[in-house]
Amino acid sequence: MMTVPNSTMKPLFNDPVLQEQFDRLGFVKVQIFDEADVAALWSHYDAQKFDNDKNETFFVSLDDAHPENARRVTKGIEDKLFPKLEGIVSDYQTFAGSFIVKEPGERNVVPPHQDWTFVDESMYYSASIWTPLIDVNEENGALGVIPGSHTLFNYPRASPSPQYNSRLKKHASSLFPYIEVIEMKAGESLIFNNQLIHASLPNLSSESRVAVGIGITFKEARLIHYYLTPGVNKETLEVYEVDADFFNEYSNSDLRNAYLKGKSPDWMKKIDTIENRKSYNFSNEELMKKIVTLPEAKINTALIEKMGSYFCEEKVNRDQKELRDSSDKWDTRTIFQKYSPGNVAREIAWRLKGKPTEQ
Repeated sequence: MMTVPNSTMKPLFNDPVLQEQFDRLGFVKVQIFDEADVAALWSHYDAQKFDNDKNETFFVSLDDAHPENARRVTKGIEDKLFPKLEGIVSDYQTFAGSFIVKEPGERNVVPPHQDWTFVDESMYYSASIWTPLIDVNEENGALGVIPGSHTLFNYPRASPSPQYNSRLKKHASSLFPYIEVIEMKAGESLIFNNQLIHASLPNLSSESRVAVGIGITFKEARLIHYYLTPGVNKETLEVYEVDADFFNEYSNSDLRNAYLKGKSPDWMKKIDTIENRKSYNFSNEELMKKIVTLPEAKINTALIEKMGSYFCEEKVNRDQKELRDSSDKWDTRTIFQKYSPGNVAREIAWRLKGKPTEQ
């Protein structure tokens, strides 16, 4: 694991206060879109007539099977975004525009994760601009982050999922208690470093949570993509130079299908092949030692209590019934007292099973 000295890199934000917060916490919340913009983005969303099944609890429009649809979505987002970014950032490029939809459902939790690697992170950083089109909070699938976690380590994050062994996947239950939920109004934007550990809660409301996402980095930064080499025993990653349209042309599903067929995307320009390093692997104990050193990271007791009261309701009722049947004593402890943050988080993590991560 290696600390990333973002503060020594070229600034992305024009405002030094925003840049300092971004360097320190890994994210900033800014007002980019007004009500008219939000309405226009809703119209853009409705015009796509996505055929995603409402039973599909998590939908990313970049996964659309038709590249032209992905290009149309990206362009519509860029047309609204570019005039609004003037004054906030400079000398930038964007990529991978998408609608991110979370339907109502208990199991539509997105686990703590990092996004793909999009640039050479020894020289640059990239970020996502995530904008909900409705007000979001703990009830309907707001984004959550672990502040400062973008500084913990710098290993390449590759496709395809789930074949690539995400280093955080097995640690999801330990990370959840440290997630800070970012409540936002429609049209506000969270700009976060792609190395930042982030997650999203289940949408327990009755309406779809629709958000807009798009990547951003420095204009001069070369876009790259890491791809897991198929058919080898030792994990190696192929590094390709790509352009912004790559993310419209090839979804994770496309890359996964190629991988399962034993193919590499050799139609792209390969610039390197790297082998897995031992430093990329870490135990849960090692990870927790890193997390607790972050100045802004703390256990979110209120969130765990709230999620625990919801997800563990059946378990608590069963425990209480067994207690009543066996004793006259009534257990008056709160859920947080009965169940440690890790236990509650594991109950939440159970609902992640089989769900994709947000890219």
